[in-house]
Formats: sequence, structure tokens, C-alpha cells
Amino acid sequence: MNYDNQRSIYSHNGIRLDVGAKYGSITGLHSHDDEYQFEVLLSGESNCIFKKRSEKILPGFIDVYNPADLHEINYKNTESFIFHLHIDAAKKIYTEMGLHHQQPLFDSTQSKKLNLPLPFLCHEIAILKNIEEITELNPTIQLYKENKILTLLKLILEESDNINQYLPTVDYCSQIKVEKAKKWIQKNFSRDDITISCLAEICHLSKFHFIRVFKNVYGKTPYDYLMETRSKEAIKILKEGKYRNIEEVSLLAGFRNAAQLRYQLKKMG
Repeated sequence: MNYDNQRSIYSHNGIRLDVGAKYGSITGLHSHDDEYQFEVLLSGESNCIFKKRSEKILPGFIDVYNPADLHEINYKNTESFIFHLHIDAAKKIYTEMGLHHQQPLFDSTQSKKLNLPLPFLCHEIAILKNIEEITELNPTIQLYKENKILTLLKLILEESDNINQYLPTVDYCSQIKVEKAKKWIQKNFSRDDITISCLAEICHLSKFHFIRVFKNVYGKTPYDYLMETRSKEAIKILKEGKYRNIEEVSLLAGFRNAAQLRYQLKKMG
């Protein structure tokens, strides 16, 4: 008996993330003609048949498949997540990072043990699954979710290709571009429709590259910078003494409620 309980929790601009459980050989021998796949096992084990070799995959390992790589996987009560990256999306990501995109892009001859701790990966996926179960996501949570997913993809790409050793320092042009987003956040922090997509469009960068450059330049993610900006505004309002109701102050600063404001203030110490 086979079962596949994986579901997509993100799909946009050639990037898709699937999470969930599998058992048995789901699709048999197959390949993916137009996308790369990065599958990380969180529990259970699987057996990969690839290019006439068979290899057991354990939790904490990643299997990478280039387009047209012929393979079959047999799952044994596994929980995993898979990033699907369309060829065009991969080309755009590598071009913006100043790297050459040439097939095959990754070494898919064997699985690789990730340097990322397994508890960390399980924790991140659990958060994303819980967010997905919320029926009505407000824009701030959407921003948080997308930021977390694209950051996780960045980590997986770095682990898969040792990409960090090839990355150039952030160029001056990209710094100027993300500065536009920073200034825009400072002026529009109270809006409830801020997304990674709109910030990246302001900079004329892909979402993936925008997050990387912003973090490198300012030392924090766009989401963290937005929360910090809102917190500073709330502190400013409180110091002015015009408003004493914490719920009212939180809404003026762009937070959804007072609980979110208190949480962010606690993080700032």
C-alpha cells in the first residue's frame, strides 16, 4: 500500500514547497524535465534508486535531483519537505547572485548530510504547517511566512551547492536598491498590506535575492526590520504621552494587537 500525504504550502514564481508524509513507491521510476527538486527527510527512511545505484536516505540528509535525472524512491513512514525549483527560477536566482547557471547545476550522484541541525529543520517546518492551518492570514503573517520559506530555500541551496564560497560581496547597485525598500518601510510601516513581493518589486529584484541582499546589508530580515520599525514607533508614541491605551498604540504603530506589540518589545529587551 502506498500513500502520499504531502501538500503544497507555498507556490509562487517557480518555487514550490511541499510538506508531509509518504509511504511506499509513490510514482515509480520518473524524472522532472523542467525543475530541480530538493527533498529533506525529517523522519523515517527512504531508499533511492538512481542511475543504477541504490542508497538509503536517513533523517537530516538531502536528496537533490536535476531536471531529467531518472530516479525512484521507496519511502518507509517518512516525513519530509521538498522544494521544487523551476529551471527559469533557478536561472534568475543564479544570475542575480552573479553565478553561472549550467546544467547539471547540482551533484545528484549521492545524498548529502546537511549541516543544518535536524531539530531546527523540524521546528521550521512545524511553524510553517501551523501557519498554513490558519484560514485567514493577515498580511503581516503572510510576510513572515514567505520570508521564512525563502530563507529556508536559501539555506538549502547553500548546503546543496556550497554556494557560499562562490557568492560575491553585495554590490553597490544592490545596496542602493534595497535602501529604497528600507526607506519605503520607514514611511509605510503602519500599512497592513506589506509583502515580500511588493518590497522586492520596489527594488526591482527577485524575492529570493531581495531577502539575501537585505539581510547582508542590514543584518536582519525585512520582516524583522519591519517589526523593529513598528516597535520604535510605538515607543515614541508612548513617550509622547498622547495615548495611554496600549491597544490603541499598537494599532497606530501597525501591529495587529497589543499582544504582538508586547512580544516585539520583549524581544528588543
